[in-house]
Amino acid sequence: MDVVAASGFQPKLVVSERNHIAFIFQSNDRQANIFGSNFLIEILGGVCDELLLSGYVVSLYPSTEIPHNKEEFSLLCRKNHIAGCIFGNAYRDDFYIEELAGVVPMAVINADFHGERLYTISSDDYSGMYGAVKYLYEMGHRRIALAASVLRFQSNWEKWRGYHAALEDLGLPSPEDYVIRLR
Repeated sequence: MDVVAASGFQPKLVVSERNHIAFIFQSNDRQANIFGSNFLIEILGGVCDELLLSGYVVSLYPSTEIPHNKEEFSLLCRKNHIAGCIFGNAYRDDFYIEELAGVVPMAVINADFHGERLYTISSDDYSGMYGAVKYLYEMGHRRIALAASVLRFQSNWEKWRGYHAALEDLGLPSPEDYVIRLR
């Protein structure tokens, strides 16, 4: 909401060719696919609720269908009347997002990218995981495991980092068998 206020954003009241929002999701990874993630389904539901109230249409785009260069991406946006994009589950190494910055306003959920009209929406996963491990330690636990998903996602990587940092600071071992790899 701060970004909306700071940019002077005014929603359009009528759906037209110019106010479509693309929700882009990883399509080449079953673990990351929007339809396999309750987290992303919930985010998409909230995004749709708010955007539809503001007169926008939400379209789903698999990441494999998004050009990775600015010129082709601009053409895609014009052709499909895309006024903005939300990247629902970008990988940490999806640097093409920064290349596309500036074509239309973009938001990236739980990944840290920078560029013109490119905004990041994220939680402090590092501190959250660090605090969780510290809390478990204070409760008397000494063998603390981590259920880890795809580490290519910024949020999961930050959780993994916070977990290991907390173990190290608390003087606890971090054997690899304490990390459970989720499919």
